[in-house]
Amino acid sequence: MRGVARTAGLAIVLGFTGASPLFAAEVDWTPVEAEIWELERAYLRHLQTEDLAGLAEFWHEAFIGWPSHAAEPVDRATSEASISTLLETVQILSFDFHPLMIRVIGDLAVVQYLVDLDTEDADGSRSSSSFRITHTWLEEEGRWRIVGGMSSATRSE
Repeated sequence: MRGVARTAGLAIVLGFTGASPLFAAEVDWTPVEAEIWELERAYLRHLQTEDLAGLAEFWHEAFIGWPSHAAEPVDRATSEASISTLLETVQILSFDFHPLMIRVIGDLAVVQYLVDLDTEDADGSRSSSSFRITHTWLEEEGRWRIVGGMSSATRSE
């Protein structure tokens, strides 16, 4: 159970391919949509490599989020601290990224996707978990950054 809670904590920083027609392989994204999906993939790669400085570059100063493991929403500083603590005890072995929906309205974009994580805890136990992720991106001065996020676990093994 402890490993499941730690893995759920990873969903805050998250936020995939398959046979469903909803998955990206069967969708023709616009150039802006494709750019934002690539930013999401890069975000997950920074998480997997435990690059905290790289992750911080994705968050807007006004970021708020509600990770699946938290009782209430968190701000940027709380999010950064919790990720740092979490990555001391959990390693992401692999992830599968499944983009589902995106809406870009001017300088705002909302994405919704699934992420499947294979992780290993400090004690060597491995687990697999899936999360629903929503990120809200804001473009300022030609740069997209995450201003809001929410996650919810879909399953754990």
